[in-house]
Amino acid sequence: GTAVSNGLFTATLDFGPGIFTGSNYWLEVDVRTNGAGSYTALSPLQAITPTPYALYAPAAGSANAVLAQNITGAISLAQLPVGVLTNGAAGVNLSGTFSGNGAGVTNLNASQITSGTLNAAQLPANVATLNANQTFSGANVFSRSLSVTNTAPAQGVSLYQNGLASGFAIRSTNGQPLAELGVAWYPGEYSADAQPGDVVLRASQGGRQQLILQTGSGGAAIIIEETTNNLSNIIGGTYSAALAGASGATIGGGYANSVANNSSFCTVGGGADNIVSNFAATVSGGYANQATGAGSMVPGGGNNIASGQNAFAAGTHAFATNNGVFVWADSQSTTNFNSTGPNQFLIRAAGGVGINTNAPSGTLTINTGVGALTFRNDNGIAPGLVSDAGYLRFRNRLEVWPNDDATVSGYVDVRNTSGNPTISLDGQSGTITCMTLNQTSDRNAKENFAPVNVQTVLAKVCSLPLAEWNYKTDPVDEKHL
Repeated sequence: GTAVSNGLFTATLDFGPGIFTGSNYWLEVDVRTNGAGSYTALSPLQAITPTPYALYAPAAGSANAVLAQNITGAISLAQLPVGVLTNGAAGVNLSGTFSGNGAGVTNLNASQITSGTLNAAQLPANVATLNANQTFSGANVFSRSLSVTNTAPAQGVSLYQNGLASGFAIRSTNGQPLAELGVAWYPGEYSADAQPGDVVLRASQGGRQQLILQTGSGGAAIIIEETTNNLSNIIGGTYSAALAGASGATIGGGYANSVANNSSFCTVGGGADNIVSNFAATVSGGYANQATGAGSMVPGGGNNIASGQNAFAAGTHAFATNNGVFVWADSQSTTNFNSTGPNQFLIRAAGGVGINTNAPSGTLTINTGVGALTFRNDNGIAPGLVSDAGYLRFRNRLEVWPNDDATVSGYVDVRNTSGNPTISLDGQSGTITCMTLNQTSDRNAKENFAPVNVQTVLAKVCSLPLAEWNYKTDPVDEKHL
């Protein structure tokens, strides 16, 4: 144990070698009462500080061989040998050789370098080098021709000022119009090497000059190409094309749409797998539609064909195969709905056709409102049905036929304001049933008069079984004879 006197004690502590290396240390002291109990840490910690000491070597005053590591303090310039190179020295002539990587050399004047080669790693990052991707953010002016050589097809191209006030033209190295830049392209095919955002200028196999904005190798592109007679085709979408001989054609977008060979002024608005193949034919959209007649049109839908001149086909499986026809087919089936002659207006609608109504109650429902429904011939005469203000008029003839399977004959009812039939015509028996039949007695409507025996007529009248009666629908005081 360590003796403690009036709270004071002295002890020697040995922490071992290599502990005091310049770091700060503190000593913690824990105490307890005699015999037992837990230790209590005293606060604050005690800082461990160095105790200075000095030793004097008796021979230090006359020492003439001292190791450099034992020298402390600064050596003045005058104490150095004359062959030592120091900072700020002037007129220094170095005759020896030097080696090293020069990492510590600074403020070197590059204009004084007269020989040797600098490698690319020694250049600043904004210096353009060969075989590296370059990004120029400032304006660049080239006073001479700028040549770009494409070694893949072994054909170079030159970008040079074409003599205009501004702008450039692209020509091949021999000065001819550019025929190919990058990989070859043919109608209906796209460059598999194109990257998103590439602008490719080249000619197709037929020699048409084209400007192609291709968004990738998947075939999506916008193509503007020169055609004959100073016309142009504009083609958009994916895998769409205007084939050889097409001129003035437009494909707005979509997938695999085409304008056929030698077709002029045709349009495909979009959709997929649509084809136009005649003068001024149009398919607005949809899928698998064809407009093959001159001036024909398919506005949309699917699997429609307008092959007649100025024909119109819409819906599903509508085939306008004659000139000047309008064919609309609903989607009730995949059966084709064909025109059968020129200048027809044909509609297939399983849910009914409504005119002036959106709720047809049958095959054809016409809501005339307060107007009239009139059918007229080319001379302006209404030979058929006229309906106006509650009247129904037929000119010349009215026929009421039996039903389709001939099980019910034709029948006509005329009803009163209560809805009860007052005149009935049975087509099966030929019977006319009515409450009162008035025939004219106007002498002017009669002819072939001849005298009769009055007594004989009166005798027959007297033999008739005469009685008073009334119809069930008549008032009880209205009598008939």
